[in-house]
Amino acid sequence: MKNVLVVTHTTLPHAVEKFTGIFTCADALGWRCSILETAPIGKASLVDAILAFRPDGIIHEGPVVDGGVPAEIRRRLPVVWLDPDGGGRSKECRVAADNGRIAELALEELKLAGARSYLFVSLFAGARWSQERERRFLQLAEGAPSGRVAMAGGGMVKAFERRLGSALGRLKAPVGVFAVNDRTAVMALDCARRAGRVCGRDYLLVSVDNDRHLCENAAPPLTSVAQDFLQVGRIAARMLDRLMRGALVGGGEELSPPLGVVRRASSVPSSDKGVSPLSHKVYTEICLNALSGGSVGSVCAAAGASRRLCEMRFKSEYGKTIRSAILDQRFAEVERLLGNPSQLLEPIANLCGWSSSAHLKRMFKARYGMTMSAWRAKRLG
Repeated sequence: MKNVLVVTHTTLPHAVEKFTGIFTCADALGWRCSILETAPIGKASLVDAILAFRPDGIIHEGPVVDGGVPAEIRRRLPVVWLDPDGGGRSKECRVAADNGRIAELALEELKLAGARSYLFVSLFAGARWSQERERRFLQLAEGAPSGRVAMAGGGMVKAFERRLGSALGRLKAPVGVFAVNDRTAVMALDCARRAGRVCGRDYLLVSVDNDRHLCENAAPPLTSVAQDFLQVGRIAARMLDRLMRGALVGGGEELSPPLGVVRRASSVPSSDKGVSPLSHKVYTEICLNALSGGSVGSVCAAAGASRRLCEMRFKSEYGKTIRSAILDQRFAEVERLLGNPSQLLEPIANLCGWSSSAHLKRMFKARYGMTMSAWRAKRLG
């Protein structure tokens, strides 16, 4: 039995999905798999901490803090770098997001929403993945007014706010803003609000990662390009397997394409006065209650207005009905759950707000043109 060690600086929410993908493959390959967080470990002690696991191979996930896996270990053991923030060396094995395709999807969404100019925003300007997304996005936007607000480190709030407000004021409204990830997008929303800019009127925003906690609790909720983190983990595990068996020589990189855009309020143009408090309240209630069975009637009641008024204003400002918005939330979660090969199909209906599995299956086939099992098999390959 092979011992495989997953090394990560600190476990962030999306990393858990990557680990699930790794562990799914580990079970199939008969590996014993462990996780080591390096944040509490001093650099001098890291070699001993890694060797204590007696690994046959290593997957290093995320930011390469203090150089990541020490060179002494890399000379002795096969290592796969999973979403590193640096470029790495040509002979190393890497798995990364398809940042070019992510940028393409973001621009397509912003164009569809009617953006007249474009702005790239990042708090991670020094990271390779940020640079790749920026380069592709601005390349595709060539010919239209565009700009960038890219800073290294997230602590310079005042400087970020000043530069973002200036860029939004200089470019043609609505400005199509591509935030490099959800963390950057949340900060951009807050800074733009303090600068007097209204989302939906002055700018439209698309981010990346689809972290539901961040996206659905933002005001307005964030449209985000969803990444297939489970698949990223599986690709890394398969690459390490080939590396340990000697079937992969010379290194190289494999890209994981994004799942698609999960549309929420931040990329939906609103009236000249912006999204009304009532519609914002309705959308918030949808995000909070769609998966627990919330209906159009219950959402409107929670918003404190008549169903007729809620539906009329919501359709006017968001371009879709309340029922459509509820279904969008539910099916986005269905897709996420189907991406986990160990998730049973029958409980999904209850987890996503439907009263019966049969009802969900009928609606799923009508929406996607195939059964849930077929959709999962197509996605997982």
